[in-house]
Amino acid sequence: MKVEHKFMVECLKYLLGIKSPERLKKIYTKVEPDRLDTFIMKHNLGGLFYYLYVNDAFAHIDLPPHMIQTWKTIAGKNSIQNALNDQETLHIIDNLDKNQLDYVYIKGFSIRSQCYESDYIKASTDIDLLIQKSDYPQVKSLLMGQGYEIPHSYYSRKANVKMPMEEYEKHSFEISFIKQEAAVKFIVDLQWGHSFLDQTHLFQNLYNLEALYQAAKTQEIEYKGQTIKVFSREAEFINIAFHYAFSHGFKRMQWLIDICTYLKKFEPDINFNFILKNTNPNLRKIIGILLMLYYEYSQKTKMDKKKRQQFCVDKLLPLEYGIYKKMAFRPTIDSVSDKLYLRLVKVLLPYNINDRIKVIKYLWFNIDSIKHMLGTEVKINRFLLPFHILKLFFLDIMKKRK
Repeated sequence: MKVEHKFMVECLKYLLGIKSPERLKKIYTKVEPDRLDTFIMKHNLGGLFYYLYVNDAFAHIDLPPHMIQTWKTIAGKNSIQNALNDQETLHIIDNLDKNQLDYVYIKGFSIRSQCYESDYIKASTDIDLLIQKSDYPQVKSLLMGQGYEIPHSYYSRKANVKMPMEEYEKHSFEISFIKQEAAVKFIVDLQWGHSFLDQTHLFQNLYNLEALYQAAKTQEIEYKGQTIKVFSREAEFINIAFHYAFSHGFKRMQWLIDICTYLKKFEPDINFNFILKNTNPNLRKIIGILLMLYYEYSQKTKMDKKKRQQFCVDKLLPLEYGIYKKMAFRPTIDSVSDKLYLRLVKVLLPYNINDRIKVIKYLWFNIDSIKHMLGTEVKINRFLLPFHILKLFFLDIMKKRK
């Protein structure tokens, strides 16, 4: 493990209550400040490090003044961005309530408002709403009426969508909307599932997250005089754990920090019997991996054999846990290697070998996996599909170099 990674792990432990300024100082003596600063910036952790600085985590460390000033500036920007984002959120939710459209606010704001002591620790960059698929046209109309639009250029350039947007909306599980007001950009992500263009229903069957959404209860939190609907403790934990593992491939330290912070505050309140009852082995394995990481970084007692079996982490392959653990130190930069790592993680995640084989077949031999990048008119022989996938990776490399 790189020394700046060791320093980051020690900072995470400090945040979780394992405070050892002396150990932080010892590790910092081996750190190159510029490399540490680059790591912090790539993972958007400036606000967190300013919080640690204010709370004397670095009391015995002679930090460069410019580094502290950078963290302070980022913390200030985070506070402003959160204030603007929260105001926009309340406006959108008010319109949804008036039109009797159901929603659940997930991820960013829900975690930030419930877990962190200071608002500047992290910035909410988008507004994540889980809605009913049948309500999408109405919610879309409301957002368009508030000045939002679908960023067609993003989908065509970054997501490589070649099919008509109307067709893409029918098959996708999530659509983003953007509104630009002067220098401020608001992003709303509407989500109603988790399986992208998957006509085989492979990932629905492997993780069955929709059943969890139906069984999960919601709760209401008060924020600035307005009621906001969020998931129950159990459903929120499962949702962020699945999103971190399946959508990000365990990449990015901020997501791991969010999950560990959530568990630190709410683990005693989480009904793990509900989780065991309403999740299948593949989903329980994801939860088990995140619990293993949390127990390691918070220096809690490791899972016993029974608990490892319950959460389906009793049959991890050699080095598998190490792969998940190392992924947290990779920032989300959407490079070709990141996409390859994400595919590797998706292959490893299922509990049974047969399910892993199904994922391999889907990723390399099913047209659904790249259909959005080919368009509706392109016809491809199934057995030539791996070569088209490699071609797309090659074109992606050339595009990023250019």
